[in-house]
Amino acid sequence: MTVSKWTTKAQGGMSPKSGRGLFATDFIKKSEWIAEWAGEVARETTLSMFPPDRQTNCVQVGSDTYLVPTTLTDGDYVNHSCDPNSGMQGENTLIALRDIQPGEEITYDYAMTDTSPYDEFRCCCGASVCRHQITGNDWRQPELRLRYEGYFSAYVKEMIRKEVEQCGGADARRGTQ
Repeated sequence: MTVSKWTTKAQGGMSPKSGRGLFATDFIKKSEWIAEWAGEVARETTLSMFPPDRQTNCVQVGSDTYLVPTTLTDGDYVNHSCDPNSGMQGENTLIALRDIQPGEEITYDYAMTDTSPYDEFRCCCGASVCRHQITGNDWRQPELRLRYEGYFSAYVKEMIRKEVEQCGGADARRGTQ
């Protein structure tokens, strides 16, 4: 698959905070499939070779591996929120973390996929839990590990598992700050 797919219950539109975004057009229930991202696999050293819009809409799928959209579709425009309504399943599949109402923007926390500094930015999501600065180390924060347990991408789950193993137990799952 080279083009991302997304649910028929959502369509692209203009986000008041983030340019383009993906919005629910129908009720999406918790755990329902929202999107599956596709594209070219690239290393961090080659990301700069892609046009800026494709770089911005890529997703990290490994410690040095990124999925860069070949053709941008509505499903590729899922913005960040520090209080998201969707999360990851596997490497490149997005599912609902909770029920999503029609008209609501579909968002996920980039901490669920990002472990490198390729897409760090000042956050203005407006959530009460907004971190204000998004970094490639956010996945290490204890409160995020607890909040998103089960919703990190496959490779981030594996990184967490290795850290827990190295630190000697389940308490390490809560972070190593």
